Amino acid sequence: MKNPRGYAKKVRNSFTRERRPVIVIAAEGKNKTEYQYFRDFGRDVERQIVFADGNYTDPVQMAGALIKKCEQRDWQRENGDRAYCLIDSDTDDKKDIQIAKADRKLRAQGMQLLVSGPCFEIWYLCHYHANARQYHNVEEIISELRHFHPAYDKSTEGMYAATKERLQTAIQNAEKLRAACMDRGYQPHTVDFCPSTEIDVLAKELMRQER
Repeated sequence: MKNPRGYAKKVRNSFTRERRPVIVIAAEGKNKTEYQYFRDFGRDVERQIVFADGNYTDPVQMAGALIKKCEQRDWQRENGDRAYCLIDSDTDDKKDIQIAKADRKLRAQGMQLLVSGPCFEIWYLCHYHANARQYHNVEEIISELRHFHPAYDKSTEGMYAATKERLQTAIQNAEKLRAACMDRGYQPHTVDFCPSTEIDVLAKELMRQER
C-alpha cells in the first residue's frame, strides 16, 4: 500500500526477540557483601542480575528502591522476572516494625523479602554447619566464620567461588535453622527468628535457571 507521497509504507517486523528473565536485588548499602556474592553467582549461572540503587539500610527504603528499579527495568513477574530485598534483622527489636512494613509493601508488588538473622554471614556459615546457638552480636558470627575463612571481613571478595561446592549443604542447613526457630516458637521476619537465613530461596531460584 502506498501513502499519498507515492512510496510504499515500510512494514515493521512484528517479531520481538524474547527478553531473558531478570532478577532484581536490593541489598543493604554499607557493605558490598551481598553484591559481590550474587554478582559472582549470577555470572556463574549466566543469569541476569540487576541491583537496586542507593545505600539504604532501612528496610522500607530498601523496598522502595527495589520497586523503583523494577519499574525502570520494565519488571514483569509473569515473564519470569523476580525481585528480592535482602535484609539483615540485626539485634534491635525496633527493626521488627520496619521489616513488617517492607514485607507488606513488597508482597503487594509480587516481590519478596528475604531476611537473615542477624546478618548475611549466617548464610556463609550454613555452608559448613547448622549450629542453632544464639549469637549475641554480629561480631561473634564473623569470628566463627573466620574458622573457615581466616581473612574474612565485610569487603572480602571471592566468597561465592570459595563456597560454591558446598551450596547444596548450605541450602539444607538454612532450612534446618528455620525449622529450629519455628520449633522454639519464634515468628519469621522478626529479630527473634535467629540464627536463620532465607538466602537459600534466592540461591534455589538461581540454580533453577542455570543453563
